Amino acid sequence: MGNTVGSLRQELTDDYIAGFFDGDGSIIATLEEYRSNRYPYRVRLKANFAQHLRHIEVLKTIQRTLGNVGAIRIVVPKQYAELVIQNRTELTIILERLMPRLVLKKRQAQLALQALKALEGNQKHQPSNLSATKYERILDIIRNIRSLNAVSGGKRMVV
Repeated sequence: MGNTVGSLRQELTDDYIAGFFDGDGSIIATLEEYRSNRYPYRVRLKANFAQHLRHIEVLKTIQRTLGNVGAIRIVVPKQYAELVIQNRTELTIILERLMPRLVLKKRQAQLALQALKALEGNQKHQPSNLSATKYERILDIIRNIRSLNAVSGGKRMVV
């Protein structure tokens, strides 16, 4: 059969992608300081699939299978690549698609979908239409996602 990892051309199953995501993926929730008269933090949600650079073809195949979503980012000094999905619409579609198959990341995905639903209609570079109550609920969701993730350096804004 030969080496299929380096020469993936077919699509992968959702079961495979969900398992890959459970093992080498993450849902990242950050709060960034934001210059706004209304709310002090901007919420950012993203999902990423990470892998050693020598397996970048697997990431490209995942990206293609999921509908050419996100962008592949290469970190040469650390020899890894990641497929990053941060567009809210794409992220919602992908999390809903993978949700029934997730095990380890299921709770983070559920919370991320709650936050994305609460953020619907809130447009980038437009005044926020979120109520103070809804904004606080989103901040709580972000905190919960962060508490479920492994502790690693570089996390922004712990509030």
